Amino acid sequence: MDNTLKFYLLAEIGGWDTSAYAFKYRSSYSKSKAYQVLSYNVLEAKNHLSKDAQGVVKEFENLKIEPRTLSEAFVLETKLNYLALHSFPEYYLNPLAVDPNYNGEITSIGELMINIQTKDISINELIEDTTIPLEEKKEAVNEKVGKYLEDMDDLVHHSLKTIEYRAFTKKKDKNNVSLARDILESVLFFLANFFFLFTLVYPLNVYWECFYNPSPTMAMTYVIYLFPFALFVYDVFFILFHSYRAKISEPYNYARRFLQKNSEKVFDDIQRQAESLSDYICGAINNRLLLQNDIKDFSKLSTSYVDFKKVLNVSSLMEGKTYKMLKSLKNIFSTISWVITMITFIIYIIGATFRVGF
Repeated sequence: MDNTLKFYLLAEIGGWDTSAYAFKYRSSYSKSKAYQVLSYNVLEAKNHLSKDAQGVVKEFENLKIEPRTLSEAFVLETKLNYLALHSFPEYYLNPLAVDPNYNGEITSIGELMINIQTKDISINELIEDTTIPLEEKKEAVNEKVGKYLEDMDDLVHHSLKTIEYRAFTKKKDKNNVSLARDILESVLFFLANFFFLFTLVYPLNVYWECFYNPSPTMAMTYVIYLFPFALFVYDVFFILFHSYRAKISEPYNYARRFLQKNSEKVFDDIQRQAESLSDYICGAINNRLLLQNDIKDFSKLSTSYVDFKKVLNVSSLMEGKTYKMLKSLKNIFSTISWVITMITFIIYIIGATFRVGF
């Protein structure tokens, strides 16, 4: 905020109406360096599951760049500067929850920021610093690792909450509604194929006569060819879709089965890893060794008993092109197949009742 606006801010505190200046100040936000840095960094932050990363993303998405007073403008500018600074990965990466596929600019735990004596410095800078007492360094490290552990525990709790829903079930849906839908779909699939097998095992002469001697004037001629063809295509896409869904949902379903009975094992495993991380950093402090190329060495995001990243990103499985395409094709051909099946069934029943083709 420039000096002129600071003067008007003081005037506003004194009771002046400075809303016109606040309105003019709005356009400068999107052009500010802080906003541009934040809008760029938040794209990377979205890929991380740590509380700090998601906090930056949430704050950015909820920003209202419409100050009505200079006081609000001052607060907004301060918030932008703070978020821009903390939107860099060294501020939000959690070494216990780093994606195993992460390949960003941060390569070492030593590059992560830690707060000590009311200032933020990197862990490697902390190791090199000779002015801070050794015990104070270790206390700061234990406090920081404690926050990492708390963050990771929150991810596990969130995972436990997520698995209350079946895979591919939207949160707004009740589990029994989705289950009923899947059961109905399976029953209809079974009935359509059972009816086709019934026509083969117990053939109706007037029905199959239209197959061997087709007549363009008889409805049976059309359904006896269309029915098996439509059913075959439907069967293919039904099997492909459910096979693909079972494949991509297996990590989630495994996590669901495991966490329901063995969640304490996961928490204990993460606790041990946090203690190892603390010992690792404190050991580096004792020996004045800088940390290098170890950012993923202590991650439990995908190397614990379950893959938490896949569990927490279960909803993204439904956004894939392959999944959407197979689901659409399955729905289209199931509708076509069932219309033809019902028409065929009605014609078949009439033919069987009156023993005549038509």
